[in-house]
Amino acid sequence: PKRTRSAKKKSSKSNLICALYVAPMVTLRYSPLLVLSHLTLAVYCFILGLQHNRTKDMLETSRIDDFVTDRRPNLANNLLPIVQNTKGFKPLYVYSQAKITSPNESENYSKAKRGESKDYSQAKQDLVVLALSEANDEKVKSTQVSLQLRNPASTQDKYFVDLASHDPFYLSNTYVLEKNGWRGLCIEGNPRYWYDLASYRDCSIVGAFVGGVQEEDGKEIEVNLSGGVVGGIAGRGMDNSKGEKKRNLVSLLTVFKETNVPKIIDYYSLDVEGAETLVMNNFPWDSYKFKFMTIERPKADLKKMLNEHGYELVVTLTNWGETLWVNKELVALTKEEINHILDEKDLRCWDCTQPLLWPK
Repeated sequence: PKRTRSAKKKSSKSNLICALYVAPMVTLRYSPLLVLSHLTLAVYCFILGLQHNRTKDMLETSRIDDFVTDRRPNLANNLLPIVQNTKGFKPLYVYSQAKITSPNESENYSKAKRGESKDYSQAKQDLVVLALSEANDEKVKSTQVSLQLRNPASTQDKYFVDLASHDPFYLSNTYVLEKNGWRGLCIEGNPRYWYDLASYRDCSIVGAFVGGVQEEDGKEIEVNLSGGVVGGIAGRGMDNSKGEKKRNLVSLLTVFKETNVPKIIDYYSLDVEGAETLVMNNFPWDSYKFKFMTIERPKADLKKMLNEHGYELVVTLTNWGETLWVNKELVALTKEEINHILDEKDLRCWDCTQPLLWPK
C-alpha cells in the first residue's frame, strides 16, 4: 500500500538525521553548547522513535484487519442480512435440516388440524386473497382499467406482509400464498416461533414487536410471550392487559425501510391482538399501499384512518369481526363483485370457530 512505502521512507529519513547529528558526540570534545544541542536532539529523536513505533503498530493492525476482512466466514459472505441498516437489527442465522414437505407432517399442525381443508388460515383468508387477487388481475387485463398499480404479472411478483405470523402453518394466513409462488415478509416478536418459521417458510423473517412512530424506535413495552397465538403487546386497550416481559418497540415504517418491501403490497394480514391501531398510527399511507387487507376487530379510530386513506371495508368474514379491506385505487373489483366471488367459491366463514388457543 502507498501509506506503507510513505511510512518507511519517512522513517528512514528521520533515522538518517538522528545519525548525522548524534555521530559528532563520539568524536568531538564536549562543551556546554554542544551538550545542550545534543540533549535537544536526543529528545527529538526519542519522539521520532515513538512516532515510528506507533506507525508500525498501525500498519500491522491494518494488515491484520485486511487479513480478517479477506477471510470472513462463508456464512457471512453467502447469507447477507435482509436489512439495509444494522442499527437495532441483529442478524440471526437459524440452522435446520427439516424434511417436512407438508404441514400434515408437522406434530404441531396435526394437533391443531380442523379436518381436511385446502386452507390453513382460521377464516379462509388465504383462499379469499388468492381468489380476489386472481380475479382482480383478470379484470385489469380484460378491461384495461386505469389503476395506480404495476401491470398484472406472474405470481412471483405477488407480495404479502404477515403481522404477526406466529406458527408457520397453524392459523397462517400466508402459508398457502407462499406455496402459490408469493413472496413476503413475516413479522413475529415471539422467539417461540422463529425456529419453525425459518425451517418451514420461505418468507423473510423479522423478529420484532411492531408499533409506534420512528422517533420512538427502541421504546420499552410490556409483552405477553406465553399466550401462544393470542399473545403480543400488553397494555390498556390491548387483548393482553398484563405483560410478563419487556421488549423494544420498532415502527412498521422502520421495518419496511430496512427490509426494502415493495411500495405496493398485494396483501397485508394484520392481527396483533388489539394493537392494530398502535401499529398503523402515523403510518405513511402515501409511501406504501396495500391492495387487500384483513384486519381482526379494527377499532373505530383505525376504521376512520383507513377510510381517510382510500380503503373500503367490503365484507366481514366471520362472526367475531375478521374484516376484509381493499384499496379503491388499486383494486378494480367492485364490492358487489367481491361478494359474488365469495359466495360462488364458498369462501365465507360464518361457521368458523372463535379464535383458537395453541393446542396443548
